[in-house]
Amino acid sequence: MMDTDDRESWNERARRWLAFDEEMERFATPLGELAMARLELTGGERVLDVGCGTARSSMALAEQVGPTGLVVGVDVSNVMAERACQNTQMASNVEILCADAGRYDFGGHFDAIFSQFGVMFFDEPTAAFANLRRALRPGGRLVFVSWADARTNEWFVITGLAVLSVTRRLARDIPEVRQAPFSLSDPVVTTKLLREAGFTYVTVIPRIEQTTESESDLEERLRASVSVTGLRELLEPLPADMRLQAYEAVRKSLWRRVKDGTITLRVGINIVEARG
Repeated sequence: MMDTDDRESWNERARRWLAFDEEMERFATPLGELAMARLELTGGERVLDVGCGTARSSMALAEQVGPTGLVVGVDVSNVMAERACQNTQMASNVEILCADAGRYDFGGHFDAIFSQFGVMFFDEPTAAFANLRRALRPGGRLVFVSWADARTNEWFVITGLAVLSVTRRLARDIPEVRQAPFSLSDPVVTTKLLREAGFTYVTVIPRIEQTTESESDLEERLRASVSVTGLRELLEPLPADMRLQAYEAVRKSLWRRVKDGTITLRVGINIVEARG
């Protein structure tokens, strides 16, 4: 059972996320779609969407399984779950559940489990993935997308080095910065973890994608990053004057990469597949 402080921490993050939902999904959805395609869903299947957020991924899955299928979106934040319920109220084949996916008893009747950047945050990952395996029928599929090594993601590299130029502290040395987003970045570690959790036929597919954004989109993404992602955790503990210096260093570093009104950055992800 998740304690009240943990729940409120996720709710606080969710409130900030919702303020930038369009921007965050614009970036993440195409990466999630690469993983979703690996499921090769058919009509009538039952799918669990872990860390469903506002349920955009749940709705996309629901289109693929059709009216005879079912998608259950689960999110640990009741703030997110409430928004997901609003977004899916007209979909007869989508249900939303507010629960800790690592501990909740889902039964064993799902054909597939999907997650778009939602399974990196388990505090007890082996037990959590074992719980997800039990949610699958025998031979059911697990597919998720997670971040690859931070060094393969130019956004993290550029912003992290810019902050380092001011603070002289690496992100990993700042207690407030969560390492969890990259907890599944190592294919060897991830494969071992899933096998220990009882999955078979584990495959980790590293990919380097590209994202191209207009200058106006870049401005919005920077605002979102300062509010929602690890960049916020880098800046927030700093004294006000140093925080402003670091922010300006980040902005200058990013805009140096803008050419003809656009910026193109590499994005490293892992697409992970396994069988229950």
